[in-house]
Amino acid sequence: MSENEQQNVSRETARTPIEARRGGSAGDPPEDVSRETSVPLKKGKGSSFFIYLAVLFGAAFLMLLLAYFVQQRNSDAALDNLRMTSNASKEELLEELQALEAEREELEAQIRELELDLKQEQSLSQDFQALYDGARTSAAHLEYTLLQRTQAMELLWQLERAYAQRDYDTCQAFIHWLEMPEANPRKDFLPTEEDREQYDYGLDGSTPAERYQEIVEKLS
Repeated sequence: MSENEQQNVSRETARTPIEARRGGSAGDPPEDVSRETSVPLKKGKGSSFFIYLAVLFGAAFLMLLLAYFVQQRNSDAALDNLRMTSNASKEELLEELQALEAEREELEAQIRELELDLKQEQSLSQDFQALYDGARTSAAHLEYTLLQRTQAMELLWQLERAYAQRDYDTCQAFIHWLEMPEANPRKDFLPTEEDREQYDYGLDGSTPAERYQEIVEKLS
C-alpha cells in the first residue's frame, strides 16, 4: 500500500467517530444504538415508581392498622372504666338504699312509739276527764245537798218554833214545805244518825230527822 492510501484510510477512520457524535452521514446505526440504550432506562424508572407507591401504601396500611389497635385499646379501657364506674355506682346506690331503708324503719319505730304515747295520753286524758266529770258531778251533788239541807234545817227550826208557840196552822204549813217536792222532799235532807259525826245534836242527842218525825206524829 502506498503512502497516499494509508493517509486516506486514517482520515476515514478518524472521521467516522466524529460524524457519529455529530449525527453526520455515518448512517442510521448510531441512532439505533442510542435508542436501544434509552429504553432500559425508562423501564427502570417505572419500576422504582411502583415500588415507591407500594411502600407508601404499605406504610399507610400499617399506620391505619396501628391507629385501629390504639383506638380499640382506648375503647376497651373506656369500657372497663365504664364498667368499674357502673359497678361502683350500683354499690353506692345499694348502700344508699340500705341506709334509706334503715332510716325508714327507724322512723316507723318512732311513729309507733309516738302512737303508743298518744294512746296512753288519750287514755290518761279520758281517765282525767272521767275523774273531772265525776268530781264536778260530786261537787254539784254536794252543793245541791248542802242547799237542800240548809233549807230543810231552816224549815225545821221554824217548825219547832211554831210548835213551841202552839201555832199548829203554821206548823202544818212548814210540814207541807218539808214534804215537798214529792219526788225528792226536803225532809229527806235532814241530818240522820249517819251524820252524827258532822253535827252537834244538842243535849237530848236526837237527830233533826228524829225531831221532825216526832212533831209530825204529835200533830197527826
